[in-house]
Amino acid sequence: MDLEEQLKRAKAGDQEALVQLVLTKKEEYYRLAYGYMGNQEDRAKP
Repeated sequence: MDLEEQLKRAKAGDQEALVQLVLTKKEEYYRLAYGYMGNQEDRAKP
């Protein structure tokens, strides 16, 4: 299934398509979240 088809199915409420989209991009999401949050030591500093 291509990306556009996954997007259409996820928008239509297909939870499996949504899971597949997230898993496909999980590394990008992790880097994005890490960029916002930093590491645990940085968050602990006042």
